[in-house]
Amino acid sequence: MEMENGDNKSKMEDYEVIEHIGRGAFGAACLVLHNIEKKTKAVFGAMAYISSSAYDLEYRCDGDDAWYTVKVMTSEGGEKLTVKYLNFLDSSDITFRADQFETAEEIDELINRFRRVSRQIQDGECDKITEGMIVSASYSFRPDDRRFYDAVVEAASNDCHSFLLSGAP
Repeated sequence: MEMENGDNKSKMEDYEVIEHIGRGAFGAACLVLHNIEKKTKAVFGAMAYISSSAYDLEYRCDGDDAWYTVKVMTSEGGEKLTVKYLNFLDSSDITFRADQFETAEEIDELINRFRRVSRQIQDGECDKITEGMIVSASYSFRPDDRRFYDAVVEAASNDCHSFLLSGAP
């Protein structure tokens, strides 16, 4: 059985019957859950389990494509996934609802915006950086606005180097 729903056609196999709630001259009435919503709740639950309570994930923000350190939390029942940014106000949090995803591709797109926190390369590891390597690089738009982006190393030079702190002689 197919039902027109705007531009999309819904099929009964797209839904899981939760409970039969009535029967009448019109047929049977069922409480159903869309399979995409069920999959989304499972993904939300897995992400919250992986992240635990620490800020141990990075999220690539839609607005500026920069990576931010985050933790994820789910609501009871897994209907909502909240992305909490490290050192940002709660008003910066982003909440996704399971019912806002209509396709598996949309869920995959969200999943691909997360990764484990990038490992920092220490001074003694400079010789391990090679051409073509993808690294996380920071860019400061203003003194109080540093963002992190993926960058590809165009060239690596293994020369001796040192760092001067500002104000140092």
